[in-house]
Amino acid sequence: MDGNFTKLIFSNELFIMNGIYILFPIDHNGSEKIMNKTQIRFNPFQQYNQTLINEFSKLEKNILEYYKQTRMCNCKIVPLLQKQMLIGFMKTNKEYKNQFLINENNKNILYVLKISGIWETKDEIGLTYKLFEVNNNTL
Repeated sequence: MDGNFTKLIFSNELFIMNGIYILFPIDHNGSEKIMNKTQIRFNPFQQYNQTLINEFSKLEKNILEYYKQTRMCNCKIVPLLQKQMLIGFMKTNKEYKNQFLINENNKNILYVLKISGIWETKDEIGLTYKLFEVNNNTL
């Protein structure tokens, strides 16, 4: 696919961070491994999850609208994050090895959404993101 990628960076006088990391406290039904990939399943129509999905959808739209405005771009916004959340499952990435004890209710597991940047083609723009599974004991 031909296009551009703009990396999001957060910085101040003391700190620089690649991407934006946000706690993703979805009320999920657990995780499952499918062909070397782990994904979480959740009900997108549950009231708590709907509120969370709406907030993340607004964030996605605001970031992309700001990008369009600053780049004077007339591209169509493709809300991939919103679409994925409304399906009710998301692929996850682990940032730790199985060295921590996790109880059967996954109470030590948290999810963090990393927004890496913005992809742009001739006609469309969207966010690049990953969902990370992190162990609460490491935070």
